[in-house]
Amino acid sequence: MKKEQLNPFQICRKYLARPRTVYKINKKWQEKILETLALIDQTVLKITNGENIDDFEFRPIEEVINLLSNLTFNIVANDKLKEFIHAYIFLAYNINENTFKYTGVTKKIKYLQRFTEDRLTYAETQTLLRKISTRFLNIKGETPSFRLSQHYYDLLREV
Repeated sequence: MKKEQLNPFQICRKYLARPRTVYKINKKWQEKILETLALIDQTVLKITNGENIDDFEFRPIEEVINLLSNLTFNIVANDKLKEFIHAYIFLAYNINENTFKYTGVTKKIKYLQRFTEDRLTYAETQTLLRKISTRFLNIKGETPSFRLSQHYYDLLREV
């Protein structure tokens, strides 16, 4: 059976409509993402119609990009989440390149793109492992279910 081709907006909305998405992205952030999708959609229409977009506010989109970056450190990303992130950053990248060209946002988007394609650089992988290691060290001892063996702790410290 042929897979249905969806545009990035449809991919994002379909992912957010899934009931299990709330386990990865809470309702508040889902609503914010949907708002930014509407903002991007309206801006694309304005650009194609040749209208002025001086009133465009990029901050909410940047906040969602930051959320998605943080998600990469906090949860295991399955293929559906990666597809969602990839679709969202495609839209955000195109809006950024056609409006303000914020370099910091472009760097975050390119990181997320490498993440979704499973091709992080060595330095990014090292940073990711350090953050995960720090998180494990901070939760060690908080609850018995998170206690780490001394050997595993030593391995994490070497990273």
